[in-house]
Amino acid sequence: MVAMVIDHIGAHTGANASWLYALTGGNRFFVSAAEGFIFLSGLITGVINAGVTGGHGLGRVVMRILHRGWTLYGVTILLTFAFALALLGLGHPAAPRLDAHTSAEWVIGILTLHRTYYLTDIIFTYTLLFLAGGLAITLIGHGHTRVVLAGSWAVWLLWQFFPRQAEFPWSVVDGAAFHFSAWQVLFFTAFIIGYHRRAIRARLERVRPETVLLASSILLAVCLGLYRTQLRPLAALLPGVSQPDLAAQFLDKADMRIGRLLVFAVVAAFASSVATLGWVPIQRALGWLLLPLGQRSLTAYSVHVFVVAALGWLTANLWRPAPQSSLGITILQLLGVGMVWAWVRLAPRMTSLAHVWDEAEHRLLAEVEHVLAGSARRV
Repeated sequence: MVAMVIDHIGAHTGANASWLYALTGGNRFFVSAAEGFIFLSGLITGVINAGVTGGHGLGRVVMRILHRGWTLYGVTILLTFAFALALLGLGHPAAPRLDAHTSAEWVIGILTLHRTYYLTDIIFTYTLLFLAGGLAITLIGHGHTRVVLAGSWAVWLLWQFFPRQAEFPWSVVDGAAFHFSAWQVLFFTAFIIGYHRRAIRARLERVRPETVLLASSILLAVCLGLYRTQLRPLAALLPGVSQPDLAAQFLDKADMRIGRLLVFAVVAAFASSVATLGWVPIQRALGWLLLPLGQRSLTAYSVHVFVVAALGWLTANLWRPAPQSSLGITILQLLGVGMVWAWVRLAPRMTSLAHVWDEAEHRLLAEVEHVLAGSARRV
């Protein structure tokens, strides 16, 4: 969540790039925060529903996943409408151009999940993943894990070579950033890993986290070297293939190419081993920031959409000149992270205060009614 907020605010390159991009990748590295968001969502869903077999227990799990998908559908619709209206109100160039003839089609397109927008597109994909997760958990719960895994990778592979024939469930206007057929492989692979984590842990119990950290560190250093050299060493090994073509064929984000999956595996192994070995100091230093955002990630993401829009409008209209230096952009991004964190931390307290106020109000009204009733009886 921190990486997403940072990467979506004040994007600049070169000498004016934010200092925080060294940690987040600036949405320009071979992987981004979006892959982590989808992968962790699938992993946690699998962990929560692990051990469920046939019978009524499986039925409840299916309904729980579908209910989550329905909730996400509502969030997606509200976010899309609200964000589009915010763009209209701010006079943003990306605002929808609506008139009497196109408004109805625009509304129906959003309600039927045929249209999305920048920053709401990943929640859109997230919604479709959970709606499809009901079928996946049914098959996994009845012992057909290999069918789900093979089917997920088959759809991904089909997309790589025949995207028109693999466009599931339908084409989406402005939804080219996260193709469902390509991105679902991250979610369902992670789902299966989480569901069968105990069996996987038993098979890998001899593998030490120190070993994983060492191996992934070396591989990550190689990836960073390729990134800094813009893939020139690989291009030299493949005569006739230009560097842009190499990046598009192996690392494209929207299509989730094989190179991107491999680099994500390296980053995930590195991050997991670092978190395992250094959890105590990490929690002491950054737990106050990271844990609330992670525990309420859907709320954090929803809020960050409007924080990005608000800061974009602020820098374009009120903050003149807009921050162009690395320091200015870094401060702006930290401000955005702080705004999202503050909302996530304060919203539950505001809700609790509202409940306290409601209870006090009910008690006061009950006391008033009791006094009035007593007065009436005496009269």
